[in-house]
Amino acid sequence: MAFLAFDQISKLLARSNLDPEKSLSVIKGFLSLTLVKNKGAAFGLLPGNINLFQILAVFLIVFILFYMLIYRPSSAFIKIALGLIVAGSLGNFVDRAFFKQVTDFIDLHVWPVFNIADSSIVTGITLLAVKNLFTKS
Repeated sequence: MAFLAFDQISKLLARSNLDPEKSLSVIKGFLSLTLVKNKGAAFGLLPGNINLFQILAVFLIVFILFYMLIYRPSSAFIKIALGLIVAGSLGNFVDRAFFKQVTDFIDLHVWPVFNIADSSIVTGITLLAVKNLFTKS
């Protein structure tokens, strides 16, 4: 759950230190810190459906936890991937529960602004996809 803590601390720092009207360039033309208050899903899709996203997050988290309890995957790779998805889902769940929006702040200029929780979810899903593509079940 280190990713959950890292996510929440990074969002707290972003909310406390970033001006919503200005981007802070970290690596010119590549990486900026840009405070975005996302009231939708990924990329701001479906704004105003916080309850739906909260229900989906709870369903996903419970599903993964039950899967891990029932099937007890022995692969550390699978455990890490599922842990990243759960941590990321919890990170954005906490934001929606307490702030009614998700704090995004990592701006690569070629992709919508995102956060550590989003990165955690995408990394976990990518690890599962790679595992399934390159190993026999």
